Amino acid sequence: QQLGKIRLRICYVAFFRLKNAVQPGTQYQYDDASMFIAHLIRDSGCEDSLSDIERRVRHWVGLGERYSLLANDLGGLGVLYLLPQDGGESM
Repeated sequence: QQLGKIRLRICYVAFFRLKNAVQPGTQYQYDDASMFIAHLIRDSGCEDSLSDIERRVRHWVGLGERYSLLANDLGGLGVLYLLPQDGGESM
């Protein structure tokens, strides 16, 4: 369970970095990159609705931004392994 939480943190940061690679310098709530990523996920065989996928991608990108900023403040992405498990995604 702990390893799963660490993997999720890394995935969130990966989605944030992917969004920045596609469309740098924009806020995740207002960009077209999340829609582009949602289309890629949908075209890869996911059967969820496009609006659900986009909503999740925007949420993941937002969490990735938080974790990325936190990791930068604390010395790097390796800190994602050391964060407390009970802090939740909004910590």
